[in-house]
Amino acid sequence: MKKIILWLVKIAIAVSVMSWIIIKHKDSFVENLKNFELKYLFLAILLLLFQMAVCGVRWYSLLKVQKIDISLKEVLLLNFKSFFLSLVIPGGMIGGDVAKVAMVSSRMPKGARLEPNFSILVDRIIGMIGLFLIAIIVVICSFNLLLKVDLSGLKIPSSLNLAGIIIFLLCCFGGIGVSMVIFFHKFFERFKLIKKILNKLDKLSHGMVNRCQNALDIYSANWKMLLLWTILTMIFVHLMVFFIAWVLAIGLKIEIVSFIGLLSAIILGSIAGLLPLTPSGLGMRDYVTLVVLEAASFNNAASIPVMLSIVIIASNLIGGIAFFFPENNSNKQENNLNNLTESEAK
Repeated sequence: MKKIILWLVKIAIAVSVMSWIIIKHKDSFVENLKNFELKYLFLAILLLLFQMAVCGVRWYSLLKVQKIDISLKEVLLLNFKSFFLSLVIPGGMIGGDVAKVAMVSSRMPKGARLEPNFSILVDRIIGMIGLFLIAIIVVICSFNLLLKVDLSGLKIPSSLNLAGIIIFLLCCFGGIGVSMVIFFHKFFERFKLIKKILNKLDKLSHGMVNRCQNALDIYSANWKMLLLWTILTMIFVHLMVFFIAWVLAIGLKIEIVSFIGLLSAIILGSIAGLLPLTPSGLGMRDYVTLVVLEAASFNNAASIPVMLSIVIIASNLIGGIAFFFPENNSNKQENNLNNLTESEAK
């Protein structure tokens, strides 16, 4: 019951922020929509569906590292289902990941369901590293622009912008650092105290810690693939949102006065969307995107984040079509168990 109430509160926050943006800029919003060409909306949706497919292929590659016997088609369908569920169930993106865990676990034999779920964790980590790397570059390149961002609507004086930028950069570097520690935990196990603590936790968890370490070691050994997917994620996932916003701006007849301004708005908006305050970041992403666009001197810019959210919602809903495809769930459990056993033996 508490989860449902919390989810409803998050929806209320998202609706309130979106409504405030639309009402405050209703004149320019209506004017932009009158001139909007639907072909740009369909193109934006296609681009976002392509982005979602890239995420599916990335997850498929990570599952193959664990030698999970599952087809690319099935992984893509599971991925589209998770995007749909992240929109309609409590928890947002986390809810989508939980759904992924449940769907993958149902295809695995009992006693071998922990390791495949690490593919979801690693998939999420790669996505966040890629986003943080782009954010660091963007913030440095648009430093002067971000100093001009007006957050008076949140009762935050502009004098704190510099401190906010520094804290933001530290968080990005910290997030990347924590990710490196997770992947290369063996280096830290050289310290006797840490090793002793891990051994104790392993005994208390009946070997669970050791299994987690073994699963991570498989990915650490494939660091070149992780690096490749981090680069591909930066280009075809995070920068894709920028290109989608660009397409929407053209369709809305909004002049692109600054490419770095648009890029900064989209990337920082994407990070704001990670905050678990609203479903799938709706509202939070829009507000941050808008204030950065306004700082970059975009005119009638409110339509861009609102239309981007419409595209995201539409694409996630389209992902629900995957539920109508028949599942080839012959449950290749024996093959998966054999593959995992062989992998552990190596």
